[in-house]
Amino acid sequence: MSGLPTSLEDTIYRHPGFLARRLQQIAVAIFLEETAEFDMTPLQYGVLAAARATPGIDQIGAGDRIGLDRTTVVGIVDRLERKGLMRRQLDPEDRRLRRLYLTSAGEKRLAAATPAVERAQRRILEPLNEAERATLRNANARVVAHHNDATRVPLTVSAVRATRRQGGGATPSRRRATKSSH
Repeated sequence: MSGLPTSLEDTIYRHPGFLARRLQQIAVAIFLEETAEFDMTPLQYGVLAAARATPGIDQIGAGDRIGLDRTTVVGIVDRLERKGLMRRQLDPEDRRLRRLYLTSAGEKRLAAATPAVERAQRRILEPLNEAERATLRNANARVVAHHNDATRVPLTVSAVRATRRQGGGATPSRRRATKSSH
C-alpha cells in the first residue's frame, strides 16, 4: 500500500483546521438557537458590538476589529440599517468614510441579546470543566494571535492585543501590505 491513511478518522477528523471549522459550525448553530428571538446573526452581533464599543467607528475599522472584509461589513450594515438597528453617517472631513452608530433600537437589541449570546458561549463549552475551558480559550487565542496575519483580514493591532490578554502570546510582525487587496 502507499502508506496513506485509509479512513477519515486517520485524516481530517484529527486536523485542527477541520475541527476549527466544525466547531465554528456548531457555535453558529447554538448562537442562532439561543438568539432566535432577536433576529440576529453572529456577524451582525459582532458589528453591533464593535459600533457600541467605538461609536463612530468607520465600516473598515469595524471590519478590522472583528476580522471581516469590506464587502461583508457593508452587507451586514445594510441589513442592520434596514432593521433600524444602525445608522451610517458620512464623515464630514473625509466623505469616503461612513461612520457607524447604533440607533436606540440597536442599543436595546444588543443589550437584550447579550445574555442569550453569553448563554450560547456557555453551551459551546458545556462538555468541558473550568480548567479545560480556560485551556481551550487560551490555546485558541494563542493560535489566532500567532496566525493573525495569515488571513485576508487580519485583526487590528488593538484586537490582537486583546487576544493576547486572553492567552494569545506573541505574534509575528504585521504584514499590512496584504490589507490593501480587499
